[in-house]
Amino acid sequence: MRFSLFYNFDILPGQSVSAVYREVEAQAIAADRLSFDAIWLAEHHFELYGRMPDPLLYLARISSLTSRIGLGTAIVEAPHYHPLRLAEDAALLDVLSGGRVRLGVGSGGGNKPAEFVRFGIPIEEKTARTIEVVEILRQAFNQKQVNFAGKYYQANTISMKVLR
Repeated sequence: MRFSLFYNFDILPGQSVSAVYREVEAQAIAADRLSFDAIWLAEHHFELYGRMPDPLLYLARISSLTSRIGLGTAIVEAPHYHPLRLAEDAALLDVLSGGRVRLGVGSGGGNKPAEFVRFGIPIEEKTARTIEVVEILRQAFNQKQVNFAGKYYQANTISMKVLR
C-alpha cells in the first residue's frame, strides 16, 4: 500500500495563505522522511476555495526541501496554459527534482466560471482546449517533438530540447 498527501489549499477565516504554505512544506518534509509515495496539489485561482495558482512552481520549492517523495499535480488546469510552456515547465521541474514529477492534467471545474472569465477563456471551450493540450503534451513527452494544428494551438516541428 502507498500513502500520499493531497492539498486543495482552502483557507479558513483568520488563516493566512503564507501560513498554509509553510504548514504544507513542513508536512511534505515529514512525509518524505516517512517514505510517503507522493504529494499532490490542486490548482485553483482567485477564490477562497483553494489558493494554489501555480502547483509546478510550488512543487519546485517542495522538491528543494525533500529528496524522494513524488511531486504530483491534481490537477493543472490545462486551458489556462500554453501547452508548449506547460511541457517545458513540467520537464524542467522533473529534471530539477531528479525525475519525481507526476503531471496530472484536467480541464478545470465547470462550477468555476469566474475563473475562466478572468483568464479570458470561454468555459464552453475548456474541454476542447484540454484535448489539444493533452495531445501536444503527449507528443512533447513521447516524441520530443511537436507537430500540431488545432483550433486553439499550432506547433510546426518544434523540438522539445529540454525534454532530451
